[in-house]
Amino acid sequence: MCCAGGRFRRAPLARPARPLIHEADIAAVAVQALTTDALLGARPLLTGPELIPQEQQVALISEAIRRPVRFEEIALDEAAEQMKAAGYPAELVEAVLPAQAEMIDNPQPVNDEVERITGTLARSFQEWAVDHAADFR
Repeated sequence: MCCAGGRFRRAPLARPARPLIHEADIAAVAVQALTTDALLGARPLLTGPELIPQEQQVALISEAIRRPVRFEEIALDEAAEQMKAAGYPAELVEAVLPAQAEMIDNPQPVNDEVERITGTLARSFQEWAVDHAADFR
């Protein structure tokens, strides 16, 4: 997620929500996988603790960096053209954008695998935004 000029994020589809996971939670699960037998043969699906729409992600980053950042929703056609101009293959663009649109009505599931495996609640996107605030300044 890039905020052009540090002020706004232009992207399609403000409402699709995803259970984004903090990389520290992935690392904590990896520690369990590498240091115990608890995950032998397992293939856990890891998620963050809540569904976060794109526009809310931007709002939480804005809050974390204490600077105004806004989400500007653009049309799917414009997004497709921008992605292709940036060098993304047409096949990828034609697969990604409809998949994102589908998340509006059918969001990805949220689970408690991180907590089950590590004994600690998964970190929120708000925590991730605070932890990465310097990346957006």
